[in-house]
Amino acid sequence: MGKPRQLVQKNLHGWCTMKRLLAIAVPAFLLLAMACAQPAESAGTQDNWSVKLTFFTQNSTDLLPITIGEGASTKETMKPPPMPGKAVTSNADDAIVNAYVKVAGKKAAESVAQADTSLPGRVWPIEINVEEGAAAVYVSGDFSNYYGGYTYYLMDLENGKRIEIPKNNTPVAVFTSGANGGVKTVYVMAGSSESMAATADNKLMGGIKVPGRSSGKLGNLAVTVNGTAKSATTNDDGFFTIDGVGPGTYTIRVDGPNLIASEGTLTVGADGSASVALEDPLAGDINDNAVCDITDFVLLKKCFGKDSEGGDCGQVVTLDSSDLNKDGVVDISDFVLMKKAFGKAEPGL
Repeated sequence: MGKPRQLVQKNLHGWCTMKRLLAIAVPAFLLLAMACAQPAESAGTQDNWSVKLTFFTQNSTDLLPITIGEGASTKETMKPPPMPGKAVTSNADDAIVNAYVKVAGKKAAESVAQADTSLPGRVWPIEINVEEGAAAVYVSGDFSNYYGGYTYYLMDLENGKRIEIPKNNTPVAVFTSGANGGVKTVYVMAGSSESMAATADNKLMGGIKVPGRSSGKLGNLAVTVNGTAKSATTNDDGFFTIDGVGPGTYTIRVDGPNLIASEGTLTVGADGSASVALEDPLAGDINDNAVCDITDFVLLKKCFGKDSEGGDCGQVVTLDSSDLNKDGVVDISDFVLMKKAFGKAEPGL
């Protein structure tokens, strides 16, 4: 089971303290820009939502969509075996595609699980079977009953790709060179966080997101498997792989400079496969003392409006450490990111 959010990152002081400080230190128009964003209106709620995903190739569509979601009761409807298609011809135009949610070693057409508020989101491993390996595969989503407070991604961990699923049924490519050996596993994640980890073939793979930082600016984050000597650093897009992670229960920790670290628990079964949504590590610990508090706010305030290319702000901290979103300047967007982390401490403190 995942570590409850309130235990993963403790709330020490609350946003009210920071809001009063901001009112003194930051102009009113900046405060207006920092107003809480409201999730888009949608038909679903946090404990009762669903999304239908349809996978297809250029000339073939999977006959039954996959439904993912969370509801008051668990629902798993078995999907029939793949229907016989054309003989393998090595022609991508002849490809037949079938996709399944992998649940406890079974193949299920739907997976609507009970909501679990102890986790920041949920992950569905999806196996895609394509008869012709050269065929490109696409997905479209029916979001008529989605929950607007969540983000929805398809994660190709093997190739280090994060694919946002459009909410207007617009097709998006899952992969363009076909499935290796005709079968490929991808992961659909939905939740308030955008980080996840999964295991397969004794490997731990994952994708980490720091809120406010774009792809290409997510490198050198430290991922450790607590209780073991296994670790890795993320590439520039936030993806990592750690070999030799077999059955067992592990605590996965993600940390980096000026971040409030996050932890999550992953239990790997006998078949070696598991997946879990992880809390996002949050930027804002400018002095790297494992807590985001008034000291960090003061350091950020003194760097406000300055270019982060080298140098310092007359403090013991560099401008780069105050540039929380790594866009090259310390501005209001960095205060917005600090707001997410303010009053929080790393696990274990």
